[in-house]
Amino acid sequence: MPEIGYARSIIDDTPVNGELEKAPSSNWAYDHAVNKDAHHAVFVNRGDSGAYDFTLANLITDGAWRDLDLSAIVPAGALAVLLLILLKDDSAFSLVSLRRNGNTGTIAISRCYIQVADTYTGMDRIVALDAGRVIEYATTNTTFNDISILVKGWWI
Repeated sequence: MPEIGYARSIIDDTPVNGELEKAPSSNWAYDHAVNKDAHHAVFVNRGDSGAYDFTLANLITDGAWRDLDLSAIVPAGALAVLLLILLKDDSAFSLVSLRRNGNTGTIAISRCYIQVADTYTGMDRIVALDAGRVIEYATTNTTFNDISILVKGWWI
């Protein structure tokens, strides 16, 4: 049976340049474990947080698309952000929508909605970032009881 060259090099490639002290056993595995350029992005967990980053008091709930600036939290070069959204309202199916800043289409939108009135609903959403680390949000209801947003991490 013929050998497949690329599979052999992944498995049998001897580490070089000090890689013997590293956990992966091949150049390919080492490069992909520590070099974001080898696989394009790395998720950065922000860690524990003592409070939400944005609450209803920080947000405008008038139905229009509004900017949400994450640049004080997310570092330059980040590609996307993982958000925890916590909602409560006295009306089922009230929506908070999120999208990349500058997008205008109606398909590439992350939506968070109240499933049951007067009950908290929590969900994680991934939203692409623009170069300034700004996203956009819009609401369908102007009188939410609570909206809380936490940045859990980002891809860079």
